Formats: sequence, structure tokens, C-alpha cells
Amino acid sequence: MKTGQLMGVALSLMMIACQQEVVSEQGTVNGSEEIRLRAAISDNQVSRTTAQENGETVFASNDEVGLFMPDAESPVQFLYDEGEWTAAAQQAWPGLISDYTFCAFYPYQEDAMRDYIPMPDLSLQTGNLEDIGTFDFLAATKTCAFSDADGEVSFTGADAFKHVYSLLLITLTDGDDVATLLKSADFTGAGCFTLHAYRFTESGDGEIIQAQDAEAKDAWALPVAEDGEEIPDVTGRQIALLLNPSDTEVALDFTIGYEREGVSFMASTQAIHHAFAGGYCYKYQIRINDGMLIVGDPEISAWQSGEVTEGDLVVEGAPQGE
Repeated sequence: MKTGQLMGVALSLMMIACQQEVVSEQGTVNGSEEIRLRAAISDNQVSRTTAQENGETVFASNDEVGLFMPDAESPVQFLYDEGEWTAAAQQAWPGLISDYTFCAFYPYQEDAMRDYIPMPDLSLQTGNLEDIGTFDFLAATKTCAFSDADGEVSFTGADAFKHVYSLLLITLTDGDDVATLLKSADFTGAGCFTLHAYRFTESGDGEIIQAQDAEAKDAWALPVAEDGEEIPDVTGRQIALLLNPSDTEVALDFTIGYEREGVSFMASTQAIHHAFAGGYCYKYQIRINDGMLIVGDPEISAWQSGEVTEGDLVVEGAPQGE
């Protein structure tokens, strides 16, 4: 998938699973009991796909979604190609009267089970917004009957795919005319990058769990060229990271190394601390000025509702070696 603008408009696309068999004599709508799916990503979100600046969000060829039919332990793969979704195996409604619960996740994993869906390894992130789609994870649940929408299972509106991870966006800017070289950037936070899995309960609720035999990974370092990289004057240097969500407050130890006029500095802070909620985006504007790391008002916005919390941080940078 390719997405446009951060916090862009949600998409809504049809996913069709064709089948030929008749499974009930209770009557059909238009003579068909096929499972038909509609799916969208909740409004005002960074989608799982690559983030660009053109304001458009679309699925791309070869995108895959996993759908759990009611009571099924293994998912059905849906593949997107040339504007249509096709199921790897034909599916039909198990009945035409009762309500059924359908669960779905993105991206599709071949070895996924209802109670254990492998999630991406967050320790491998690049820190670039355009690569977020490689590591993001979406989930959705819908309870409906065949008659609710002419056989369509609609993962839209309140039932749209939602982000499971928490998103941290930090933008480093240079406050003076002097060039600033970013040499390193590191994050440490308990369990923030440990490998996890996702599971759906019998009722359709979803939750994140630590992966089996997963090694604790609390630290992440931004890949930076040996000679460093200059922080752009206008746009700054953005660091985008997905974090495992947390019910309790987690303090992130954020440390950067940078160079100005031949002098190297290190600055760090533990003042970035939250109970990082799944589906929320935490934004910070950080300005570097003469050895000081000034962390501006943090903006905490729900990808769905846009809630905001304000605060201030100021951290002094210490020169490293004369």
C-alpha cells in the first residue's frame, strides 16, 4: 500500500471473495451467499502503508489481508490486484439469519492463528516515516448478519482497521544559522521494541501479547552515516518510531549526539514519558541551539480523535572532548 499525507483521509475499498456453492435453503439476496468485504482504515490516521506528501491513500498490488471466518482458527488470505480483492479460498456465509463475528488483520501472515499472529520486529525500524508501513500492524473486528448489508462484511466507520502500535514522531531542528551535524540518536524504554504477537479472543476482542521466547529489546539506535548528516534548516530531521503500547507509564531515555562548528555535544532526557497508547501519535518538536536541546510543547494526538496534551522540556547539551 502507498499512503499520502500524514493524518490523511481514510480509504474505503471493496474486497470480493467469489464462490459458487449454495450453502443454505433459507433464501439469498440476489441469489448469492458469497462473503463480500468492505474495508477502511480509521479516519485521520497514518496508514500502515508508506507515508508520502501527496495526500492520497491507496492499496497497491500484492497487498494482503488476513480474515478469520467465524470459529475458524486459521485466516483466509485476500490479495489485492488491479483494483479487486480475491480470496485464496472461496468463502460463503455460514448462515443467512444469525449474527457472526469476523476478525481481520493487516499485513497477512501465512503462519498466523487466531490466538497468535506474529507482528513485525520493531527493533529493525529505520526511523524514517516512509518505512513505517513495513512495521505497522492493523486489526479490525465486525459482528453482523447476512441481511445487514446484502451479504457484505463492512470494516468501516467504527469497525475500520485500527493501528495497534503507538507512533512517536520527533522533529529535530537547528535554531541558528550554524550547520548542525546529527551524529547519533538513541532511544531506551522498557519493552518498547520487544517482539510481540496479536490475538483475537472468541468474542472477537483483540490484544497484543509478548511473542513466545522473545528476547527483551529496550533500546533502538537511529542508523546514521559515520560522518553524520546535516539537519535541514527548514524541515528539520524527523525520526518516526513505532512503539509497543503500554498500560502503564514508560520513560524513554532519548539521547542524541551532534556537532556544531567542530564541537561535539551529547544531550539526553527522560522527560518523554507516557503510557503510550495503541493508536495514538506522540509528537515532539526539538530545537538545537548552542549546546542546548530544547524540547518544545509535546503534542499527543489520537489518530482517531485528535486529542492534544501540552508541556515543556529543556535539556542542556554537554560538550564532548576539547
